[in-house]
Amino acid sequence: MARFYLFRQTFNCFMPIHPEPSHDALFTNFQKKANCKITVVIPVKDEEKSIEACLASLEHQLDSEGKKIPYAFYEVLILANNCTDQTVTKLIDFQNKHLDFQLLFEDIQLHPDHSNIGYVRKLLMDIACRRQFAAKNAYILTTDGDTEVSPRWISSHLSIFKTKVDAVGGRIFLKQGELESMLPGSRKFHLLDEEYQLKAAAYKSYLLQEKHDLPPSHHQHFNGSFGITAYQYARTGGLPDVKFLEDCAFYERMLCYDTKICHSHDVQVFTSGRSAGRATFGLATQIQQWGQMGKIKEPYKVNSPEKIKALCLSKNILREFWEGKINEKEVIIKFENNLGKWSSRLRLHGDSFRSSYYFGTSMNQFEHENMHEFEKKYPKVPIEIALKKLRKISNI
Repeated sequence: MARFYLFRQTFNCFMPIHPEPSHDALFTNFQKKANCKITVVIPVKDEEKSIEACLASLEHQLDSEGKKIPYAFYEVLILANNCTDQTVTKLIDFQNKHLDFQLLFEDIQLHPDHSNIGYVRKLLMDIACRRQFAAKNAYILTTDGDTEVSPRWISSHLSIFKTKVDAVGGRIFLKQGELESMLPGSRKFHLLDEEYQLKAAAYKSYLLQEKHDLPPSHHQHFNGSFGITAYQYARTGGLPDVKFLEDCAFYERMLCYDTKICHSHDVQVFTSGRSAGRATFGLATQIQQWGQMGKIKEPYKVNSPEKIKALCLSKNILREFWEGKINEKEVIIKFENNLGKWSSRLRLHGDSFRSSYYFGTSMNQFEHENMHEFEKKYPKVPIEIALKKLRKISNI
């Protein structure tokens, strides 16, 4: 699943959420176990149909040898907000049936301005960070209430974190039968988008050759399956204050802090393909959008392989510049040799670019300032055309 045709066009329109009274007391009555290294957080609202399956998948987690992970090693924090169904009753029942399982939940009523996925997940992840920050090698994982994690979801995270990465984006699949239940238009664009995003991500990782995210990579760093070290979460300042698409906003922030993000195929979850979602924007909204596009025969346009290549090559060149391996004049020469004469229109503030403590901060500023030039040179193309080209590119 991509994040997403509609969302890419609205990302810069996010509005900050208004201040809410402190919730510092949440979960303070629940003491963290001494050996607990992982806090899993799940924001939920009206998930009575799926929450039990979600919790069952988390309750039965296996290590790399297939043995059950001790309950004391991880905890699950759930914040149920403004629920109008039996979600809280289901949580109580599950807790009573699995007394040793570290399931901690709070049931709260938020002001309508704050009853949104962005605010609630940030609240949870901030709490998880406070609970884990003092611990060495501690991690924050997150998923959704309509999602089931794979049996080795936790242990797969741990295996990847041992390679010294800061964050892990897992693969998010639709549950069995969900694809078949979609409208024809939604199903068509979902399948096209899935193939395009995977091939585009593989091409990007091939071009960048970043040690923490070598091919085969993928495109998903979304909250259906995401993990980060408690230290790196605090270092980046945590989730931004946005009402929706908090994972996309956080991804941009993490890149600005040179966060080493691994997109792993070994970490997997299975989620709902419902078209009536709980979030203002989310997969459900994307499915609706695709269905509408199918009805009116609207083309689905995406970045071309040429644009992907140009952005990656410019990033590689600018990293050399930031690291002091080449000077500004050599940047201009490499731009022209690799991108073409049009690259003379790109603006680079050499001194300020190099002076930034984080390469990602300078790169983010460069891309935002010059993206209109890349888009002018490489306009979006129908997804079928982009896929045809990506299928012909070797090594992916």
